[in-house]
Amino acid sequence: MESSEAKRIAATFLESHGKVLDNFKLKVADNYIEFRKCYYFDYKIVNLDGTTPEEPPLAAGARGVCVEKSSGVVSFITFGGYAVMRREEEEIWETFKLLTSFQKEKTHLPQLKARYNLTSPELLNLSKLLANVELHKNDIMNFVEKVVAAARQK
Repeated sequence: MESSEAKRIAATFLESHGKVLDNFKLKVADNYIEFRKCYYFDYKIVNLDGTTPEEPPLAAGARGVCVEKSSGVVSFITFGGYAVMRREEEEIWETFKLLTSFQKEKTHLPQLKARYNLTSPELLNLSKLLANVELHKNDIMNFVEKVVAAARQK
């Protein structure tokens, strides 16, 4: 799913909620963040005619919405839920950097051993499994689970 389709889905979802508060509705903001499994969109509170209010109402609760890439399902995301998603995304990025560094330069051996509780022979197997693989950030966590399991079986 492309971001433009996700934005259209998010906009339809927010429009379906109709009026919020007395004279306002929700609208998808222009910015978005692509996460591994979804697109996240902020929303903004606008007048019923779609214009930005001079003094927007003070409201709390959901921070924005997420559109799942695989299904198109939309859900509101709280501030806490957003923080969890960001931490997970940072973990994915750190794992990707760690493995690509290990793959290309054989650095970060102690970190890999500790993070995945690998023995030295398992680390050697991991190195062999990574030798001719092109790593992709969005697929890294599924890949890691499979490769670590395979390294332990050899």
